[in-house]
Order: sequence, then structure tokens, then C-alpha cells
Amino acid sequence: MPRRSHASLALLLTLGVAVPASGQAPQFRADVRQTGDTPFTGTMYVGATKVRIEGTANGEQMTMIIDSDAGTVTMIMPDQRAYMTMDAGSMPFTAPGSGTMDPANPCSSGEVTECESLGTQTINGHSARGWEYTRDGERETGWIATDLRFPVRMIDGDGNQSDFTNITMGPQPASLFEPPAGYTAMDMGGMFGGRGRGAAARGGPPPGAGGRGRGAGGAPPPSGIPPGALPPGVDPAQLAALGLDPAMIAQVSAIGTATNSAPWEQGDGWVVDITGTASDTETERFENGGSYTERYSISFTVSVPIPYGTPAVGAAIGPAWQLVPTLGSPRGLAQPLTISWTSEYRSDLVNPPGCPTDDGMRRVVEGRGTGTLTTSDHNSVEMATAGQARFEISGDLGSYNLMAGGAAPGTQTMTTTTTTQGACGSPPTSETETDTREVDNGGLVQVTAQPLPASPGPMSGTTTVPMRFAIGNFSGELPTNVQWTLRPIS
Repeated sequence: MPRRSHASLALLLTLGVAVPASGQAPQFRADVRQTGDTPFTGTMYVGATKVRIEGTANGEQMTMIIDSDAGTVTMIMPDQRAYMTMDAGSMPFTAPGSGTMDPANPCSSGEVTECESLGTQTINGHSARGWEYTRDGERETGWIATDLRFPVRMIDGDGNQSDFTNITMGPQPASLFEPPAGYTAMDMGGMFGGRGRGAAARGGPPPGAGGRGRGAGGAPPPSGIPPGALPPGVDPAQLAALGLDPAMIAQVSAIGTATNSAPWEQGDGWVVDITGTASDTETERFENGGSYTERYSISFTVSVPIPYGTPAVGAAIGPAWQLVPTLGSPRGLAQPLTISWTSEYRSDLVNPPGCPTDDGMRRVVEGRGTGTLTTSDHNSVEMATAGQARFEISGDLGSYNLMAGGAAPGTQTMTTTTTTQGACGSPPTSETETDTREVDNGGLVQVTAQPLPASPGPMSGTTTVPMRFAIGNFSGELPTNVQWTLRPIS
């Protein structure tokens, strides 16, 4: 799956994971969650000189091993029982840095500069010192756990936030950092070019790739492909436009014969419609008879165009589509991106009278918020940053993966009413304050291995997934009931 791994590597390595230099970093296991334009959920294992990361990004299951001593990255592909090892220095991303960071002065390592302290907080269960610093010319924020000497929260220059939780210290099995027995090594050849953080490094289309229906854009066919090496119906010029290397193409072709994906590759792309709702209530009771209750709920709708498509290659890689502003068919580019959400919040804090010195108090906070976004301009910043989507079909045309969603800016109005009960001889009093704040809310759904219909047409389903929201004084994850419908553009 070389084309798919190209995007997967970029998604994972935006996590900014620090790879330990020999003898420096403690060994541990941690759950990893990244939010932002490259969402990721998974597990990280830190060994003596290697790191293993496995999880889901953009609906794709992936596993990679980073070897700091050898300067390599290995991608594990269970579907093909194969793996690819690449030189980290030749790949289109900035390779992760060295291991530990000094909580008192991260600039002492030489990996970062211009360090500014943000104070000390408890982050993900660890006492951590916050720092803003510059790495490779970009400002980042890291909260470095004083016991681990490792950032348990990182925020990069694009706002992607990575959190490391459920950390378990101790040596990790050596088998985690080697390809599984019986897996075949695949040669990546010249798939990856120079370093940088361009579109390819963020999971976008390779340079020079056109949208579905635009043809290969005049790109020359790749050289060195023996006659008959490619499956029937695969255009060498189109593969060249995707930036694929001839040696890699031959290996992909050897995996199996092409599937009959032609009916799926017709048309102008897809649109995914998503609706979701989430709510929760939490109550805490105090020993003095008081209580605190929070209630919050949110509903959202998202419609995202997926106009940029790439064809199937061999039996291992099916056709795929994603939202890439400016790329796609004319009809696909005419599809709007729409997002809307509404939220409600209420908290109720009650402290009973404690005569003769305390009159008792009740504080009620109520909030309501709305946000909307609609744009048909695929050249706009809103389209490029607010929405994301990827729809991919398995090589055997038996299943599909979908990742889609978006966030829209909006406002929440919070009304706080504080009342003293006056039960100890004092008259009751009441004060009300109103505050309006700006927030971003939306939703992202990721589903994998969904059954694919026999022919192209609308597909739908339901699921419950954790999503992050900001609702009133609450900011965190809520179990969210989601329904999605995927329909062809017509």
C-alpha cells in the first residue's frame, strides 16, 4: 500500500514524538491522542533507542517503528504481511528530535531555542512545566512532566495538540521494535524526495497530481517499467502524476491483479453528510450537604465535499477520494462545505447555610451557543482549514474506510446568577453577569471496514465515537451518537 503509506507517515509524524537517543530517555508505554487537522488515536512504546507508534489516523490503521540510531522509519502493513524501511533523512517531513527534555530549561538540549516559561500545571496526571519554544523555525508549546522529563502535551505551530496519557514506566519488549516474523520487506525506492513540510508532508496530494477527470496533466510516463508489469487498465502516466516510483509500482503490481474498480472511479466525487448529538450530566455531593451539577449537550451537522480522487493500483490499493481545496472535478469543486452546531450548558452549585457566619450560596450558570459556516470557495482558507474528509475503498472492493468532519466558529453566551440565601439573618441578594465568548465546535467521524455495496450509490451508517467539544465551562470528550451518509456527486 505505498500510496496510502505516503499519507499515513505524514499524519503520524506530525505528532512531534521525541525519539530517545541511546541511554537518555526512560522507557515507557503511553496512549496518544492528537486533535487538530491531523487527528490520531493510538499507543506509543518508547524503548532504549526505538519508538513504536500504532493507531488510527484519518480512518487508517497503521503501525510504524522509528529507529533513532539507524535513522530509519519502518512501516508495518499487516494486510500485505509486508513492511517498508525508509531513510528518515530522505522523507518529506522533519524527523523527530532527541529524547528527554529538561523541565527546568528545555533549551539546554540544543534541540529547541527561544524558551519562554508558562509556569507549572498538572497535565494528564503529571506535574509538568510549560514552555513555548522554537523548533525548526516554528513556535511550539510543550508541557514537560518533571518525573518523566518528557512532554505529556505538545501543541505545534498549526495548533495540532498531542496528549500522552496512561503512561506506564518500564522496559518494553524488544519484539515491539522489529517487523513481525514472516513479513516480507518491500523496497521503497525513490518514493520520497527531499525534506520539508509541504502538501505531501501533511497527507495532501503529491506535487503535480491533478484531480479526477483532469487527466495526468501531461506528466511523462515513468521509465523502467517492463511491458506488461502493470495490471490492465492502469495508466503509467497517471501513476507518474501521483509521484510513484517505477520500482515501487512493479512491486505493487506483483501483489495481485487489478480489481474491477472502474465503476467506482467514474463520476465527480462524493459528499458526506454527518449529524451528531452528545449530552451528559455529572453530579457531585459534598459532606456539608451541598452539591454541584453540570449538564451539557450539543448537536451538529456537517456536509463535506470529497472531490479529489486517485485510482486503484493492483489488488492491494482501491480507489480513494479526499477533500483537497482547488483539486477535483468541476462539479466536485462546486459543492459547498457546510457546518452548523448548537449547544446548551447549565451548572448548579449549592452551598447550604453554615450559621452563624455563612449565609449559604447558590450559583447557576446557563449558556447557549451557535455556530455556522458555509463556503463554496475551494480556494478559501475556510475550506482548507475547517473541513476534512477521506473516503477509501479496499483493493478487493469489499469494504471502505471513511474519515470526515469539520469545525465552525461561533459564540456562546453565558449567564451567571449568584444568590446568597440569607438564612442566617441576612437578607437574600442576587447578582447576574453575562459573558459572550468565541468557540469552535464541530465533529469528526472515523469508521473502518464498512461493507461496500455491489455498485456505487448512497451509503450510510451509525456509530458512537468520542469527540472533543467546548460547551460552557466544559471542555473535553463526550460519547457522541453519529449518523453519516456518503453519496455520489450528481
